[in-house]
Amino acid sequence: MSLWGKLRSALGGSEQSAEAAKPPTPHELFAAEVVRMAKPTARRALGCAIVLVAVAACGAGGEATQANTAASAPVRCSQGVLDACDPATKAAYASRQQQIQAAQEQAARQMRCAQGDLDSCDDATRSARQKQLAQMQANQAATAAALQQRRCDMGEVDACDPATRAQKEQQAKCEQGQLDACDPIRRAVKEQELAQKAQEARQQTLEWQLCNFVAQRQQAQNEIQTEKQNPSGVVDLKVLHDAGSVIQQADQAIVTLKARFLQERGRAFVARDCDGNYP
Repeated sequence: MSLWGKLRSALGGSEQSAEAAKPPTPHELFAAEVVRMAKPTARRALGCAIVLVAVAACGAGGEATQANTAASAPVRCSQGVLDACDPATKAAYASRQQQIQAAQEQAARQMRCAQGDLDSCDDATRSARQKQLAQMQANQAATAAALQQRRCDMGEVDACDPATRAQKEQQAKCEQGQLDACDPIRRAVKEQELAQKAQEARQQTLEWQLCNFVAQRQQAQNEIQTEKQNPSGVVDLKVLHDAGSVIQQADQAIVTLKARFLQERGRAFVARDCDGNYP
């Protein structure tokens, strides 16, 4: 016997009369489907409840009595009417709703945590994120310090730390000729460099050049005089020849430089011009 036939029999008809009856309505089909999906232990109760509801609806103008409403409670509960469920089902439904709400709240907190709201993270995640943030800040500070040091090394004094800035400023003054700003070793080197430059500058003057040739000529004459006075009586002709060549070249240079001296200085060159101009 089919399920609908059993329902018809429950209403008082036979299987044959039930099968021969008119097709079921949509409401009857829905009720039959509910009975089919219910557990075996609950099918009988559901079937009876549906029959009572159907009888009440057909025989009393669609208004169910209080007893019929109680009998239809399992169907209404299965349709989502929470007030029609027994206390255990209500408690299970409320627990499930609480679980869903808790899961939603947890998902929302995790989303806020992922977006950087550390207060929404759990303790372990918050601690890990704080360590990552501290490490990131330390890396940024190290990078900034390295860049600043590079700028300092490239000559940007303002980018140096106070001690390095003072040292570089002192070195700059020393390089500019302020010997008091140099350390002892650097000061000695600078003094020697300045003396050398002064000597080179002095050697470029007319006085120094004239006096130099005058001194060379005098030295050559002394060599000739010494060689002629040799006690052995033997004269080295090469010494006399070399000294004579030096005197000849010096005389030519002295004549040229004296003419230049007269033109540039406006007076003739005299011997006292060599005082302090030739070592």
